[in-house]
Amino acid sequence: MARKRMIDPEFWTDEEIGGWSITARLFYIGLWSHSDDAGRLKAHPNLLKSAVFPYNKRINVARLKLEVSAKVQWYTVGGAQYGHLMNFLKHQRIDRPTDSKLPSPSNSTKARRKLDPNISKDKLREVKLSKDKVSLFDEIISDLNLILKTSYKKDLPKTKELISARLKDGFVLDDFKIVHRKMAKAWGTDNKMRQYLRPQTLYSNKFEGYLNRPDDLKVSAAGAKTYQAGQEWLKNKKEKENAK
Repeated sequence: MARKRMIDPEFWTDEEIGGWSITARLFYIGLWSHSDDAGRLKAHPNLLKSAVFPYNKRINVARLKLEVSAKVQWYTVGGAQYGHLMNFLKHQRIDRPTDSKLPSPSNSTKARRKLDPNISKDKLREVKLSKDKVSLFDEIISDLNLILKTSYKKDLPKTKELISARLKDGFVLDDFKIVHRKMAKAWGTDNKMRQYLRPQTLYSNKFEGYLNRPDDLKVSAAGAKTYQAGQEWLKNKKEKENAK
């Protein structure tokens, strides 16, 4: 259940937060409202998306979780995902706090690693983004193979290059899934076009066109017969003109 929380004035001048995207800042504020009185919350991506951004379909929660990770400790206990807002109690005043029913980060399946103090924040962010991108490659190609019943590899340089380019353009995982399904439906039964259901074509610079491709209109049997008759008429007309 969402709760009322305060926004500390330091939030607006925090240098770390200032480097985040606007969406990440909203996401971070949203986490406060959905955290318990110990600053803990359930953190499955689908749950967070529906809680913080219920009306926005093009939100990549995995990327947002990575972006705010300097302020939020993400952890797993018994296969379930959780988050802990590390400075929550410093900025929130709770008169009658309720004990948390969620597990502590100290009980996490994978202990949090100590960071080398010589590693810069930029370098750490670069490493995290790299790991996140590898996960995205895996999800994107796995979904493509699922829809097309194929076995494309996720680690081919050209495929990674194309996916990276589309991610840089601002497209998210759900966009790739939509393209997979739209184009499989459009080209899947066309023997000539089926050969283009591949990463090199689908993830090219025509990606946005595929994403926004309108669904084919359903044609009745009578309509299909009329269309075929029209095509035959045009074909005969062209043959007669060429024969002159």
